Amino acid sequence: MIRRPPRSTLFPYTTLFRSSTISGLLAGLAGFILFIVSMVLGIAALQILSLAIRVIVLRSSGIIEAIGEGVQLVKLNFGKNTAAFFILLAFGFAFAIMIGIMWLILNFPIDTMIQAMHLTSLPAMMAALFIGLPITFVVGGYFGVFATTFMTLFYIELVEPKPESAYFPQPPQIDTDQ
Repeated sequence: MIRRPPRSTLFPYTTLFRSSTISGLLAGLAGFILFIVSMVLGIAALQILSLAIRVIVLRSSGIIEAIGEGVQLVKLNFGKNTAAFFILLAFGFAFAIMIGIMWLILNFPIDTMIQAMHLTSLPAMMAALFIGLPITFVVGGYFGVFATTFMTLFYIELVEPKPESAYFPQPPQIDTDQ
């Protein structure tokens, strides 16, 4: 007598994922959705933290109050906060590219001379560190000042927006009655 294998209680659910194409597509879609959700939450958290720091410094508020105000500012102005995040991200990439170009411009001649003298690569690495690290610190410092100033002005703009006439001043009126 031939015994039949036991029937699974999960039978209706197991046939859905038997195709590797469907399961691959579903896994890819789930991964993409999780990626987008994590990006949105990450941007919101970074903006809340950045705005909360400005509340603490500019208004001398407590930490809990500052985080609460940061959450409100991000909720009410999510589009502007996202734009500010991507502006800073773009400038960060620009500064990183600038640092890389400066490393190449300043270190390439030194590295070439050291290799022409048939020395080991240790002097080239030391020259790169002694020339490249100060450049990185200076340019990175400029970016830090830029990012801090940008976010502080962004916070002030969110809290105390200027009237529309401040952006587009009216031309002076000429008195034609004379």
